[in-house]
Amino acid sequence: AGEQAAGNSLLAWYKSLLALRNRYRSLAAGSYEAPTVRGNSLMFRRRLGRETSLVLINYAQRPAAVDVGALAGAGEFRQVFPQASQARLNADARGSAPLTLAAQSVRVFVSGPPPAGAP
Repeated sequence: AGEQAAGNSLLAWYKSLLALRNRYRSLAAGSYEAPTVRGNSLMFRRRLGRETSLVLINYAQRPAAVDVGALAGAGEFRQVFPQASQARLNADARGSAPLTLAAQSVRVFVSGPPPAGAP
């Protein structure tokens, strides 16, 4: 019962991930592209139609600096997890975007039209 009431519980975290998957079709049904492992960091894209999701995971117990590559022509990515924010990921002229991931964290960015029903 306490797990269900706590907003920062593992159950709440999984529920937010499931809601994210249901909201962004590329996460649920898109093709996997460019899986990359660098040290303790994992990155991959999922693409469905005009929507592209970028998933970044840092398994390390300390922050990790990553260079997200192959983004040329992908447009602007907006952060949708851990929470929707004003954070944006824009590639430079080489198609790369440097980013620091917090320790033991997951970040998800999406590029493309907003999902149906988005504000």
